[in-house]
Amino acid sequence: MNEKSNDEILSQKLMKLQRNSRRGLLLFLLGFIGVVCTLVGWLFGQGKENKLPILLFTAVLLAGIATTLLCDKKRNVLIQSQMGEELQAMTEGAFGPDSPRSGLTLEELLFRQVWPQGQNWERCRLEQTHTGRWREVCFSAANGTLEHVYQVERDHVLHNATEEVFSGLCLTLQIENAPAALSQATEEALTRAAGTPPEVVHLEPGRLFLAIHTPVRFAQVPLEADPRNIDNLRRGFQQSLEYVQGILDVLLQDRGLFPAGKGGEA
Repeated sequence: MNEKSNDEILSQKLMKLQRNSRRGLLLFLLGFIGVVCTLVGWLFGQGKENKLPILLFTAVLLAGIATTLLCDKKRNVLIQSQMGEELQAMTEGAFGPDSPRSGLTLEELLFRQVWPQGQNWERCRLEQTHTGRWREVCFSAANGTLEHVYQVERDHVLHNATEEVFSGLCLTLQIENAPAALSQATEEALTRAAGTPPEVVHLEPGRLFLAIHTPVRFAQVPLEADPRNIDNLRRGFQQSLEYVQGILDVLLQDRGLFPAGKGGEA
């Protein structure tokens, strides 16, 4: 009997996690519908004295959320453990080895320097940070999440609550010139490449910072990648790298940022 390949074994494990994640989503939907129906019944004075249904439906809803989140976490850990070296090699093949640079590599301190005032956030999470080169120009990319942390009072007790301020792709790029703003042509091309206008553009001598609210996760296998064939995961990962390359190509062709054309051609 021929032993199954590593890809086949990984595919089977991922498909099992996918099925369990969908069951979690189903539990969430059932719980949500049950909670809503129960509350509507209360509004019309039906069964308000019986708290058991709302407690049961809430438990089902929370179980669904927990199941889905746990399966997604296990999926990411499994992919990293089985394909981590291969995916890292793909990233380094596209952008060179990770080479942190002060003032360019994305970190919380840099966010506090460039993020617009008036948008309060206290928690910064960065994933898949990579500082490398594209067409001989240095840049840094990461998946960033900013959260506003505050307190709410429930039953005379203060509890921490969070509100997402931003989640998406963050980029810094080493530039030759810092105009007051990106040209209209660059902004339009950037919107086409990213699929959405950038949420934050910060220009200063030697550095450009971009924050783009997008579901595309840099250097990660997308959740929608079909695990029945592991090549789908590889293609999804490669597309996340190409997404960043497309954005960088737009910026490198801007003569306002690179007057001498150092950015090269796309």
